[in-house]
Amino acid sequence: RQAAGGALTPSSGSPVALEPYALLSVVDQKRLRCQKLLTTYCYDFIHLFEIAVGAAWEKASAADPSLSAPAEKVVATELVLSPDGSCVVPLEAPCKPGSNKIGMIAWDVTLYTPEFPAGRTIIVIANDITFMQGTFGPLEDLVFERASQFARELGVPRIYMAANAGARFGLSEAVKKCFRVQWVGGDDPAKGIAYLWLTDKDREALGDAVVTERVDAPPSDEDEDEAEEPPVRFHNKITAIIGKEEEGGLGVESLQMAGAIAAETSIANREIFTLSYSTARNIGIGSYVLRLGQRVIQQLPLSPLLVAAERVHHPGAPVTLVASSR
Repeated sequence: RQAAGGALTPSSGSPVALEPYALLSVVDQKRLRCQKLLTTYCYDFIHLFEIAVGAAWEKASAADPSLSAPAEKVVATELVLSPDGSCVVPLEAPCKPGSNKIGMIAWDVTLYTPEFPAGRTIIVIANDITFMQGTFGPLEDLVFERASQFARELGVPRIYMAANAGARFGLSEAVKKCFRVQWVGGDDPAKGIAYLWLTDKDREALGDAVVTERVDAPPSDEDEDEAEEPPVRFHNKITAIIGKEEEGGLGVESLQMAGAIAAETSIANREIFTLSYSTARNIGIGSYVLRLGQRVIQQLPLSPLLVAAERVHHPGAPVTLVASSR
């Protein structure tokens, strides 16, 4: 309603602040992305542990009034790779959620429960599905492997909160910014791609990130219209893309490390208690480590374990891809 002075006021009569709504924080944006995938933001799992332990104390106290819950029920310390990558070490300053630079997070967690009031330690590993779709790159695999090894050293349970898109495959960002396309039919994309190529300038700038083969450039109508620069007579045809070191693995490296965490999970399952919680879809190596850990809880109905894809062909029928899930 409108007051006598012309200022807008709610029915209570208090003034209305004409200010824009605050934008979502980085963490809230990530939580929203997780919500759309029907899962939970990885950093919120620690709070959920606190709620669960608190509920356990309430139930125990109701049955035995002499029990007294501790003030601090869960203590969690984030673990990060050591400078040489040989192990995980406690993070000196608490990490601000959402500021992580890789998509795998690990914690050293102590739970003060009614069964273990003196505290019980577990190692928690979680995918950050908001980071590059939760894919496993070499650094993600290394955090997973080192955190699992740390759990074995301590002889404590290893809990894996899984929500991922499998091993990371991609194209070098540096190459994506400058490669050019030679079409089969000149300038007609409908006829397909003959090859990808680079100019001499881009080839020199990329250095060892690509392997090229020098080929004659097909004649082009653009050559005749070029007035300021001479026409391109040769193409540096791309035959292999290595990528740059800082890009963190584009394919082969991810597969190599995926094998390492599969082996580590198999060892951990024999030596310590392993438990995995599938909170959303898991693909490829993300499903294999769940299976190798033996004990898996699935959040139904939308947390499939997409294990493999195989090519199936029947005579007289089109080729199809069949994905097996569990």
